Amino acid sequence: MTRRTPERPRFVAGSIGPTNQTLSISPKVSDPAFRAVSFEQVKAAYAEQVRGLVDGGVDILLPRRRSTP
Repeated sequence: MTRRTPERPRFVAGSIGPTNQTLSISPKVSDPAFRAVSFEQVKAAYAEQVRGLVDGGVDILLPRRRSTP
């Protein structure tokens, strides 16, 4: 669209995260040290999202945080 109407440039924002997993709270009440997902797994998921958005041509990345209930 920007090529067709250069006087009105458009920008694309891509949202990354949050995942449906948490690194900060154990899902097992009886084992507070347990984590259902590793930091490396979450890092890989975010990296995949970023690669896809960048390959798709986004101009800005918007990281989202998990909302608290």
